[in-house]
Amino acid sequence: MSGVRDARAYLRAHGRTSADWTDRYTRAAAALFAAALLGGTVDAALPSAARDADPAQAGAGLALLALAYAGFLTLARRLGPVALPPADARWLLLSPLPRRGVLARSATVLLLIAVAGGAALGVALLAVLGLPGHAPAALLGAVLLGVAATTGGTATAVLAQASPPWDVWLQTLIAGSVLAAVVALVLGHAPGRGPLTAVADPPPPLALAAACAAALLLRLAWRALDRVPARSILDASTRAGHVAAAAAVLDPDALTSIAEEAHWRGRALRSRPWPVRATRAAAIAWTDWRRLARRPGRLGVLLASAALTALAVAAGA
Repeated sequence: MSGVRDARAYLRAHGRTSADWTDRYTRAAAALFAAALLGGTVDAALPSAARDADPAQAGAGLALLALAYAGFLTLARRLGPVALPPADARWLLLSPLPRRGVLARSATVLLLIAVAGGAALGVALLAVLGLPGHAPAALLGAVLLGVAATTGGTATAVLAQASPPWDVWLQTLIAGSVLAAVVALVLGHAPGRGPLTAVADPPPPLALAAACAAALLLRLAWRALDRVPARSILDASTRAGHVAAAAAVLDPDALTSIAEEAHWRGRALRSRPWPVRATRAAAIAWTDWRRLARRPGRLGVLLASAALTALAVAAGA
């Protein structure tokens, strides 16, 4: 670890001294903004959780949270999740330094993000179902369950980045979250809200078991940092840099162009004859139809996302 610190200090001294204050300002501003946003969410959610929600509203809220968790795991799978800053990815990653020491800082930041997301998930869980009579115990159990879910899922994504067989487990976890959203919607329209309340107020053994499973996955992910391929980290660092650049200039459309170029780079496309009798409007839309036929999954995701608004309204968001 001392060798990694010395290398980082050398890079800062010889290549990044002029940009240190801007980096620190950006990180501090982002941390303050996230803290204010999370504090406002907790302050707004806890009073609303003091009232009971009807089963349909609770089911829709749980379905929305399950889909948010599935989106969190999908984002972690797409982005890496372990990435490095450009300077570290170019110099430290391919150096003889131990890879776990090089990735330790990024892994710590990833863990903090997972813990914060899990705490927000636990508070939101109580917000959609209502606080039971023993509010402190319910809040502690829900937050512990949410943190265990997000940290365990993030650790699974790290293991999937290091070993392809773990990617199957990660995809299974994402599919299970989507299935849980469907089950929550069905239970919300059934009489009674006992099964839904049991999710928000888990028994202590269940919460402790989830925490132990998450701790085991975190230990396995920490050991797997030495086995993460360099190519995977370089690709993740490139994607993270593109996302940061698009967020800085407020240009989300750039992400679509980057994703399309990355998908089609190195692929051979089948050619089709141009429609001779097509009208002018059909000829203009021909390229879009061909692109949609090559990647039909994007249309399915777009149609599915249209239902999120109705789901949020049903949950009382």
